[in-house]
Amino acid sequence: MDAFLQTEEEKLLFDIDHMEYNPVNKGIPFDPVLDRIIKVLDDMGVNEEYETISPTTDFSLRRPKETLNSAGIILKKIPWIDEDVQLEMQEIMQKKYFSPKDFIDYLNSNIQEIDPFDLPIGLCETTSASFSHLTKSVFYYPHPNPDISYMTTISQPVFFKAIYVGFPYHQNTSSMIAHEIGHTQVESTKGLNKDYFLQEFIPIFFEKIASMDDVESFRRIERTRLQNLRTCINALRKTNTDFVTDVKVSKYIKSTLLAETLFFMYTTLDKKSGVTLCNDLTEVLRSKPELHRLRDFIGDYCILTGLHSEDVITHNLKL
Repeated sequence: MDAFLQTEEEKLLFDIDHMEYNPVNKGIPFDPVLDRIIKVLDDMGVNEEYETISPTTDFSLRRPKETLNSAGIILKKIPWIDEDVQLEMQEIMQKKYFSPKDFIDYLNSNIQEIDPFDLPIGLCETTSASFSHLTKSVFYYPHPNPDISYMTTISQPVFFKAIYVGFPYHQNTSSMIAHEIGHTQVESTKGLNKDYFLQEFIPIFFEKIASMDDVESFRRIERTRLQNLRTCINALRKTNTDFVTDVKVSKYIKSTLLAETLFFMYTTLDKKSGVTLCNDLTEVLRSKPELHRLRDFIGDYCILTGLHSEDVITHNLKL
């Protein structure tokens, strides 16, 4: 992709177009409620300095899967192409002419459906307690003179390559993997989410659920997430931010607040209602209603109960 997408803005707009989000021209407006959220975070000692975190050998890929399943979230299989197969495909496409239809059919014929927890895990040396990354692959239509505008007319299927996490492993690793698994569930179906600012909503909710069985881990995850929220709010407050920063911090603010509220609902409902909530979420991820309907449901709940973001954050920080 980098051969054609030179700037961060081009990469962002390509991702928005490729995943069929509604067009984005700017970030969210600064709302006075965000100032109140900053005050709550300050009052509870949440600043923007991330805590150091010690490495651990006590790590298992089974844990995030088990915690998500025990919450009633049944994961769907996701599209994947083996890396060796991708290399073979690239060689074939350099030698053979494909019509647009043949190109899409060829991609689809090489896609496998796998359990998201079977995605390869790649390691990146980092001291960050919150680093993780999911790679989606994009093949260019083999046109002799491709450009960005031409590539976006070819509606390619989505498939994933790998999840990358920080190494050495630490107590947040399992939750970071659950976060990326959340991305696979939302982004494997184009059009499930039309609102780019909701891209992190389900992944952030998943990371919370995946850390619930370990109080210390959950508290560290929660503080790390809210530290990031504080950073993003302060960035949004500035008037001279560039387009990419404005849009990306808006995405994290909107997604974080929605995920915090959904998690509040899950932890304050009785057990039966909590399971029902996660069953409903599973149906959403399987493309029944679109994701924005879940957002609207949460908004209606807040209106009916008089729940505010400040209450949600205070509650979750005290868990």
